[in-house]
Amino acid sequence: MLLNPRKKPYFFYQYEALLRRLPKTHPIYARAEADFYRYRAGFSGEKELDYYFDYLPSDISYFHQLYASVPNSKFSVQIDLLLLSPTFISIIELKHYAGSLYFSSHYNQLIKTADGQSEVMTCPLAQVNRQRIQLERILKHDLKKEIPILTQVFVTNPRCEIKSDLPIQNLAHVAKLPELVRQWKTTYTEPTLTKSQISNLGKRLVNRLKKEERNLLSRYKLDSSILRSGVLCNSCDAIMARRRGYWVCATCFEKGKNQHQQAFRDYALLHKTTMTLTEAMNWAGMRRDTCGRLMQQQFKRVPSVYPVTYQLID
Repeated sequence: MLLNPRKKPYFFYQYEALLRRLPKTHPIYARAEADFYRYRAGFSGEKELDYYFDYLPSDISYFHQLYASVPNSKFSVQIDLLLLSPTFISIIELKHYAGSLYFSSHYNQLIKTADGQSEVMTCPLAQVNRQRIQLERILKHDLKKEIPILTQVFVTNPRCEIKSDLPIQNLAHVAKLPELVRQWKTTYTEPTLTKSQISNLGKRLVNRLKKEERNLLSRYKLDSSILRSGVLCNSCDAIMARRRGYWVCATCFEKGKNQHQQAFRDYALLHKTTMTLTEAMNWAGMRRDTCGRLMQQQFKRVPSVYPVTYQLID
C-alpha cells in the first residue's frame, strides 16, 4: 500500500529558478548546474525501485520522501523510502552512483571512483544509523509502541561496482529488495502493528511532512542583485516586453499573456513568498497599475501589514 507518493522535491523548483535567473557567464553557474543535475540523477535513480514494488508482499506499505521534524529536537529526518509492515519498519537510503564504490567499515568512509578520479564521500551507512535514531524519536511520540527498525542502503545504478573491506549486510544493489524483504519477514514474525495502525501512522507522518526548501543564494554566497529580473521568454530566455495586454519577445517573437506568473514564482522560490507592490514592480519590470492588476491572479493581501504586502497563493 502506498502511503505517500514520490513527488518532485521543492528544492528542484528552486534550482530551476536559480538557473533561469543566474547569468550563464557567472562563475557559480556551472557548479550550481552540476549540483542540480546530480540531485536530479539521484531522483531518477529512485524510480528504478518502483519496478520491484510489485514483488513485495501485500502487507508491506511504503512511504516515499519522508522529510519531517523530530519531536523535541531542532533537527529533521530525511528518509528516501520507509517500508512499514506488521512486524518491522525499514529505512531505505537510495544512492545513484556511477563508477566504483569502496566502503571502509573501519573508518566509516565511502570512496567513489569514476573516470579515473577518486572522491571521499559521506558514508550512507552512518547516515541511515542517524536516521534510525531520529525515526525512533518520532515513533516514540506518534506510535507509542516498540517495533524493530531496520536500515538498508541500496545502490540504484546496476552498473555501479560495490567493494568493501568486510561484508556489509545492509548494503546491496536495488534488485535485492524483494529477497531482503522476504528474509526480514522470516526473521521478524511477531506482529506489532495492525493494518489500521499502519494506515494511521502513515497519516501522522504525512501531517509531519515539511517542505524541503533551500536558501540557494546563501548556499552559493550569491547577492540577489546579480540575478536577472524581468519576465523571461519560455523559448529563448530573453527578457519580454508588455505590449497591449501581451508579453512579446523581441528575439524569437513568442507571445503570450501569462509569462509574468513564472517571474513571480521565481521570486518566491529564490527570495520569499511575500512581495510588496514596489518589489513586484522592480522584479518584473512593470508599471504600477499593470503590476497591481496582474498580482491579483497569484497573490492575496496579507492583513494588517504595512507597507501593503501580498502573499503568493499558487
